[in-house]
Amino acid sequence: MGKKKTKHTPTLVIWNDAYSEDDWTDESEVEKDQGVIVHSAGFLIKKTKTHIILALNHDVTNEKVSCTIYIPTKMVKKIIPLDK
Repeated sequence: MGKKKTKHTPTLVIWNDAYSEDDWTDESEVEKDQGVIVHSAGFLIKKTKTHIILALNHDVTNEKVSCTIYIPTKMVKKIIPLDK
């Protein structure tokens, strides 16, 4: 086992996800909906003005990542570093 560590911070991102419904719903019920809150954890690869990029996996030997998620910044409620 190598001792090389990741340069990316383990992070929890709490965000509002987009979703859809295909049932017939009364309009007054649709307006009450608060959306879906999602908790995603991974390595914080990059923060830009438009996106937070997390990767579930980070190959520290070859500097590669997999299982990436691009979360629009406007949908982010909270970013919590998990390295403490």
